[in-house]
Amino acid sequence: MSTQSTPNSPRFFGAQFLRSLSLPRSLLTTAMTGMTMISLCVPANADINILGQQIGSDVVFSYSGSVNLTGLTSAGSGPAANNAIVPLTALFAFTPTFGALMDKYTFTALAANPFGSGGAKFATLSSGDNFGLSPSGAGQLFVPAGYTSGAPLTGSLTFAGATLASLGVFDHGTIVNVITPNLSVWITLVSGPPPEELSAVQTGLPMANVMGQMLISGNQTATSDVNNHIFGLMAGDGEEAASSSLSASLDEGVVIGQGDGPEDPIAHKVLRSRQWEVYTTVNYGYLDLNALGGQAGVNVESWAPGIGIERHLSRGLAVGFAVSFLQSWQDYSGGLGS
Repeated sequence: MSTQSTPNSPRFFGAQFLRSLSLPRSLLTTAMTGMTMISLCVPANADINILGQQIGSDVVFSYSGSVNLTGLTSAGSGPAANNAIVPLTALFAFTPTFGALMDKYTFTALAANPFGSGGAKFATLSSGDNFGLSPSGAGQLFVPAGYTSGAPLTGSLTFAGATLASLGVFDHGTIVNVITPNLSVWITLVSGPPPEELSAVQTGLPMANVMGQMLISGNQTATSDVNNHIFGLMAGDGEEAASSSLSASLDEGVVIGQGDGPEDPIAHKVLRSRQWEVYTTVNYGYLDLNALGGQAGVNVESWAPGIGIERHLSRGLAVGFAVSFLQSWQDYSGGLGS
């Protein structure tokens, strides 16, 4: 199968750069071959993923994946070594079952890169499957005795009271070690929680929580006075004097039919509950929540004026309509703005 470089491909720009140097054809061919080999040595996905992160006052290295034994040379078996890392030589020894028999394989790594400058550091706690890797120099790989190629492996090492710096480990980044074309190990280092956890704690999640509190506060401010008015209607406010409510007994009614117009020239009183009535409300709301841990705080001030119209059609039956206008100001902690 043939391939073709496009003007946007890295190989195309590499070739253009080399040609611009006016190198001899033989040297140019060698350089291009080297670029192709390098691109083949960097895998798209890891077979073994190792995550090293600072969690509170501890450092935890966890791994998961599987080992393709193709291309490795069997070298018998031996006892599991102690739980340790050597950042300078990219050595890992996940051995929860200390002294257990492990299958040993040798290899010459295609790419072996350190994940720090520190020497041997021994873990205080380990769990999971036994797994060991030393890619530098005469490479060695250890898997559980009787391991079948491609079977899943997982485990972790905990260094209590340590930091990435005290272990001599880089504080961030991803290091790729290529053992064989069929086996690669990616080491990801972060100085805090994983990136997906950081994004949830420091951005979207706290903002959603405090905005929810803001909406609840605004809704309470906008509806409380209207709800109070409805409660008053349910208690008999504005009904005819025949009712037993206190407000009804105080209802003096409305005088109509008095004046020079075509209306009834004899003034008489109509109970207020038979007329359309307009009412207004205004309410102020205040909410102050302090930040707690990774959760941002919020300060909310709200004003909610409203206007409504209502009429009693009969005793115990009223119709009406009301609208409220909500104006709210919010200030968020944790650098989330206002």
